[in-house]
Amino acid sequence: PFNKVFGGATDFENGRAIVRDIEDSKQYYIDLEGNAISKKYENIQKTYDQISFVEDNNLWYILDKDLNFVKYGIFPKEIQKGAGWISVNSTDGLLYSAWPFGYLHAYSREFENGDTISFVKNIRLDFLDNHLIDSVRSGLVNQGGVFSKEGFFFYAADHKTCSSADFQGIHLFDIKDSVGTEIPLYGYNNYGERRDFINFKYNAGVVGQRLWEGEDLDLIETDTSATLYWMILLNVPSPYGRLMEYHIDPAILKKKK
Repeated sequence: PFNKVFGGATDFENGRAIVRDIEDSKQYYIDLEGNAISKKYENIQKTYDQISFVEDNNLWYILDKDLNFVKYGIFPKEIQKGAGWISVNSTDGLLYSAWPFGYLHAYSREFENGDTISFVKNIRLDFLDNHLIDSVRSGLVNQGGVFSKEGFFFYAADHKTCSSADFQGIHLFDIKDSVGTEIPLYGYNNYGERRDFINFKYNAGVVGQRLWEGEDLDLIETDTSATLYWMILLNVPSPYGRLMEYHIDPAILKKKK
């Protein structure tokens, strides 16, 4: 369902991929209808100023459509110590995040400004190659996750130091009760290797210094299409973003009746 990303390759399986370069990923965000546009960056700074007194680093906040601050909530420390991403599952209305890698936590979205949000349940993710994931789990970082309209879950696997690895990329899961089971998503990576997930190989760096890292995900769905976005960030020598745009076969994201 995705094709080779670099090298001018044209072969694919029911999908394609597009790469967009963003020269300054700190000052710009991606308009998911196709344009990289400057936003009201000062509103984001105002939001930071309003919550910077909070010592915890495991909080999340809500902005309105103009990026003005609305309210913030805090994840319970006993459940997770930080939050690299959040996503709402529209099938149950709950807010999801993860800590440590491979374990999802669901929370209620009903809270007042400054509250510790209410924990609801845990979900364990079973990968197609659990042995490989377990062997590198200590270095895997919670960077990105997003749900489809029918509750399928895309999850980014990024490691602090492993480069050009056979687990780097985006994995797709079918969530049922307290377990998420990985679904094969066949295609070719940027080395021309056929994989059963969206495998993109990059130089993650060395101990103490991050180079490339796979960041957050977003998904846009219509009745006839599904487009997955993944930001790849280069930290040194200066911030630089590469937006990966994957066109997924929408039939894959339909629940069997």
